[in-house]
Amino acid sequence: MVGMTIASVQPRLRQAQQASVDAYVRAIDLDPDSTEPRIALADYAMSTTILRLDRIREVLQPLLDRDPPNWDAVLMMAIAEASAGKEEAALERVRRMRERRPNDLDLMQMEASLLADLDR
Repeated sequence: MVGMTIASVQPRLRQAQQASVDAYVRAIDLDPDSTEPRIALADYAMSTTILRLDRIREVLQPLLDRDPPNWDAVLMMAIAEASAGKEEAALERVRRMRERRPNDLDLMQMEASLLADLDR
């Protein structure tokens, strides 16, 4: 790969990323109840330069609406909310999930971190 520069690779990288996004969207269209493509698409949305909380919520909402809600989706949504500066919303989401999973160490740690961020 001699002679390749970041500038020469970027267009192909963007094409590959878009192809992945398109594949996840198609998978969701084919099976709206499927968890994996929604989590993957939300994870991608969180990793982009500009956090798109609305897009993440849109992708994860069907998993959040389940009873019980999908654990990975709840955690990912709380992380996205906290990353977007919506610590109160993230804290409320974590506390609701802690009612279902009171001994979950990840939730306890996240709640403590959010409380610290909120100076409580």
